[in-house]
Amino acid sequence: MSEFSKDPHGEIRLSLYRRLLAAVGLSLVGASYKLWLPQTDFPQVPAFSALIHAPPQFDYVLALGIVGSLFAWLLLPQRFASWGGWSVAAWIAASCLLDQHRFQPWAYQLIFTAIVLATCEAKLALRLLRILVISIYFYSAASKLNAPFMTDLGQTFLDVPLGWFGAREAWSDTARQTATLLFPLGELIAGLLLAIPQTRKVGVIVTVVMHTALLLVVGPLGLNHWPGVLLWNLCFLIQAPLLFWPLVAKEDPEEMVAAPPAKWRAVGIVVTTFVLLFPLLEPFGYCDAWPGWALYAAHVSRADLYIDAAAAEALPEKLQPFLSESEWGPYRLDAAQWSLQALNVPIYPDDRFQTGVAIAVAQKYGVAWFCELGVQDPADRYSAERTETRYRGPQQMEAATKRYWLNALPNHRLAR
Repeated sequence: MSEFSKDPHGEIRLSLYRRLLAAVGLSLVGASYKLWLPQTDFPQVPAFSALIHAPPQFDYVLALGIVGSLFAWLLLPQRFASWGGWSVAAWIAASCLLDQHRFQPWAYQLIFTAIVLATCEAKLALRLLRILVISIYFYSAASKLNAPFMTDLGQTFLDVPLGWFGAREAWSDTARQTATLLFPLGELIAGLLLAIPQTRKVGVIVTVVMHTALLLVVGPLGLNHWPGVLLWNLCFLIQAPLLFWPLVAKEDPEEMVAAPPAKWRAVGIVVTTFVLLFPLLEPFGYCDAWPGWALYAAHVSRADLYIDAAAAEALPEKLQPFLSESEWGPYRLDAAQWSLQALNVPIYPDDRFQTGVAIAVAQKYGVAWFCELGVQDPADRYSAERTETRYRGPQQMEAATKRYWLNALPNHRLAR
């Protein structure tokens, strides 16, 4: 820790980091405000079946708690930051239980980061947060080192820079697929450089360049993704120098406060250990994509709703733009685009949640007897092939929910 001779314990940088996360959290909640309210635009799927009858008042209370705690975390002096961190983690986690869709990767990061900052003294917290950020880069890279990314989402990303130089048609399929590996390779290099103290400055530079390039690819000049994607990438761009670059500054006595009680330290260490190891189960199907840091991954499981032509015509006008002809049926509901349009967030990338969305649509609009649910397992990492199971009619579709440990049934008020 000699590099922090003027901030030996990291209080200054963690105070700035806490305020960065609070400001970004407020911006992200604001950009996706419908997600956190008891809306009826898009189905809600609670984490546990006992919550499918939860009244909408709960959502309002939790939304107010999230906003209030984030403001407190942003504005309170450092001596009260621990209580603000506990509050942020509790309100967001409770809200996510009412709707798995809210468990966006940035919400997950806010939860565990707030707990670490609330329970550990600055020196330990800095060390734990560095380890966790490095692990995000490694896990995210590993999730892209497969055929599904090389042939699907990776091609979408690659088309943007190739389009800037008018070279989309000049590359062979083999060259294009090989070039997609530059995306996970950049994450691996950034993570490795940040993990080694001697190369940490270079790692910060590489990380900033990488996120700047990613902002160009997914921003208005490229794929024009929803604002939250840009905000979260901007957070990572600023996060790298805050956590890893030597901070040359004079300590503010007001920021030098007593550490949290030592008995809390174990909580932060346990949370860090869980977040660090849980993604190892993602390839085996025991960890969802986003908690496993499978970001922009193409191999994840999914569920599609196929609707007979006559029934599709009877769906409300708001859903018609998301219907497309399919090999079976003949219409498929594009729930991913619906989520972006209705809530301004990407859809939760897991067949369990998407099964709940399909059931809600089938039940709410009275077309369950004219629908088929297609549940696709994660794509093979080498061949990109998928195994799909079909469920026809309301009984079979509801029976499909039994295959999951967590709940896959929608909130009762949104499915009636």
